[in-house]
Formats: sequence, structure tokens, C-alpha cells
Amino acid sequence: MGSEEEALNLLGMWLRRMPSEGRVLDAGCGFQLPIPLNTGHITGIDISRRALERNEHAHEKILGDITSYPLQRSYDVVVCWDVLEHLRDPRAALRNLASALKPGGMMVVGMPELFSAKGLLTRLMPHWLKVWYFRHVMGNPDAGQPGGAPFRTFLRLTPAGVAREAERLGLQTALFVRYRTGVGEALRARSLVARATWRVAALTLRVCGRDPEASDALIVLTYPATYQCASFSKERRSTIRT
Repeated sequence: MGSEEEALNLLGMWLRRMPSEGRVLDAGCGFQLPIPLNTGHITGIDISRRALERNEHAHEKILGDITSYPLQRSYDVVVCWDVLEHLRDPRAALRNLASALKPGGMMVVGMPELFSAKGLLTRLMPHWLKVWYFRHVMGNPDAGQPGGAPFRTFLRLTPAGVAREAERLGLQTALFVRYRTGVGEALRARSLVARATWRVAALTLRVCGRDPEASDALIVLTYPATYQCASFSKERRSTIRT
């Protein structure tokens, strides 16, 4: 298990394989680019109009739900970063996003590892308590407002489950990496309560043979150029398409 920097370096090696003028779909884009991308055209899709209006990276913007919005098979890369854990039906999202990939394209998924201290606390902590923590401990007075963090978290698929589901859709797992982020240190530094809660979660996971610090996973999925899956039958624009 490596660091977040090492995982992103690996991802960069894969992204360099994409066409320099390739088309990217940033699924659940929010208002900022989740990972470094060097490409010709980025389309961002999100259910939050407020987030789309603040997004300065997308050349094209779609107001829509990634689980159901009709997407064309026109993208070289689909990025879904820290999004699937917030969906009630992540399988529907994976099916829809896979249908948008060109043959030979790749999908990049980043998400928490459920069986980590971060994942366990994220999954079990009530949403109202997360909002309280963001407001009163992290000092974010806008926490819980529409389009802003913290978002409701369901974590209905683990990273391994995402890889299995994607393979059923005809994609291949090219890279699967678990890595640690600095979120544990940051939380433990905030308050005694956060430190104690993290330690309890970490101890529970160690007893179960899990690494509590392996907090996140990076998955690169490829759609083979010769495979036909039966289940799939430069100017920035300020307009948001619905």
C-alpha cells in the first residue's frame, strides 16, 4: 500500500496513453477537477446547478443524474472520483458510464475503501453529525448547504465490488491500488473526540485483520477496442445542458 502521491503518479502514467485531443467525461464533476488532466475537451455532469456554475474546468456542462442521463458513446476517458459512494444505486451509474466509453477507452474510479477507518466512520456516522462536525469542528459555516459537503454517503459498493461489476459490463481491470491519504492525521489533529473515535475504528479493523490506514482505492478500467458488450447496445461554454 502506497501514498496518495504514488497512486496519482501511477494514474498519470495511464492517462498519458489517452489521445491529446481526447474527450473526457467528468461524472459527478462538482466545481473542481478531481485529478490532473491534459486533454482537449472535458464534459462535466452533475445534479447540482450551483456546482456546475462554479466549475471553471469543464468545456461543456450537463445538469443531470449520472445513473440515468442518456449519454452517447463518445468519450475516451470517464472519470468518476469520490462519487459512487454517495449514490443509492452505484450499479446503475456504472452501467450508464460504461455505455459512454468508446472502444479502447478507460474509466477512472476513485473512492473510499469501506474496510478502513475512514470508510467505516464515513459509512456509519449519521449525516446530521457530519454536518455538525464540518460546521463546528472544521469551521465550515456553509456545511450541509445544497451542492456542498458533506454529502450523504451510502457506500453500497466496495472498490472490489466496483471492479467485479465493471467486469460484468465488459470492462477489464487494468489497475487496482489501495492507498493512504492524510485524512486520518487531519482528523486526529482536529479534536480529542475525533482522535478517540478514529482509534476505536482502527483497533476494530486491526482485530479483523484489516489495515485501517488503507483509506482509498484507485481503479482503472479499460474497454477493449475489439469487445462488443451485449449490455451496451477548445472553447469553453457557459451554457448548462439539461
